[in-house]
Amino acid sequence: MDMTWLIFCAVLALAMFWAVGAHHRLVRMRAEILRQWHLVDTVWLQVLVRLESALGAHALQQTPEGQDTDLQQRCDELLGALSQARVQPMNADIMATVSQAHAQLMLALSQQMKQGQASDWHSLAAVLVRMKQMLPATLATYHVAVQTYNQAIEVWPVRPLARQLGFSPAMRLELKAGPMELA
Repeated sequence: MDMTWLIFCAVLALAMFWAVGAHHRLVRMRAEILRQWHLVDTVWLQVLVRLESALGAHALQQTPEGQDTDLQQRCDELLGALSQARVQPMNADIMATVSQAHAQLMLALSQQMKQGQASDWHSLAAVLVRMKQMLPATLATYHVAVQTYNQAIEVWPVRPLARQLGFSPAMRLELKAGPMELA
């Protein structure tokens, strides 16, 4: 009986140490997703600041026609979606809102560039080039962190522990490029 009790306690201790280690690993992976999301958020904020600066310069040159208000509204919508994502970056609905706001902003930018004048086009084109340079690289590292985390919580025997502790899958952020031609 003493040997059975000793083996039982040893197995229980090993299971507990494994569970604590698995929990810490999942927490670290989730923290990495959050860190990568903050980098994506920073790039977007930089792009939005440059875009609003270009819109401000454009507003001083022309009389308001309504199209700038639409572009400004799209910037504000993306900024609002990013603010929500800052609070809950692993929420699928919020990520869908960010993706939709991005697509609407790209469409509004494309329309503005087609209807705009030469000076307006150059400032908006510079913003788009900056976005094309920075956003894909930061999104790639974010997607790697999401994929690693999602794979880790789906592997048995971590899956039941992850579900019990409330670790849910993270969502990739799929962005539709939209009509962003700079030709």
